[in-house]
Amino acid sequence: MMDDDLRQSLLDAPPDRIAVLRYRFIGDTLLSLPFLKTLRRSAPKAHITLLTGPECVELMRQCPYVDEVVAFEPRQDGWLKSLGILRKGRYDRAYILKRSLSSALLVRLAGISERIGFGTEGRSWLLTQSVRYRPDELHEATCFMDLLGISTNYTRLELDAVDWLARPAPLSKLPDPLPQPLVVLHTTSTNPAKCWPIESFTTLARDLINA
Repeated sequence: MMDDDLRQSLLDAPPDRIAVLRYRFIGDTLLSLPFLKTLRRSAPKAHITLLTGPECVELMRQCPYVDEVVAFEPRQDGWLKSLGILRKGRYDRAYILKRSLSSALLVRLAGISERIGFGTEGRSWLLTQSVRYRPDELHEATCFMDLLGISTNYTRLELDAVDWLARPAPLSKLPDPLPQPLVVLHTTSTNPAKCWPIESFTTLARDLINA
């Protein structure tokens, strides 16, 4: 966590332009929503840009807490393109939710004066404020709040309805009209360690139907 003076200064004097880096994996990106909501409340007039993975751009454009969503490609040409975008954006502060060394280096080379992130992968020297990452103590969404210097257990994920349901379903035909209320279950993960057993999803689906 931050010391009290720095915490207060970050909240009392929000900058005009803020960049937030959270790219790769839809689920991990969605966990940034409580952070983005709190950031918007603390900096209501700031221009907030989210740098996220191309697979998350359309989804995060539904987020009411950011003004701009930019796709980040991890390949070399994409990295250089993102560096140029950050430089042209003339951001006053960057919150680096991504914990990699390369993400901190990207922000440092972009010349952003305030660089706040987790002190992981030996990258503290690239940051103006290094925050201890506490995954064994806190939910991931709450860990992000540490970057704002806020102690909270608020982890509710809120996002406006997306119009994907109006588009053709690629894997199966959906009934028309769609039943209401509608619940969608995402039953897998890129990381097998994060997967919930399919039997548990089956039980959950039955419970929802019978509710």
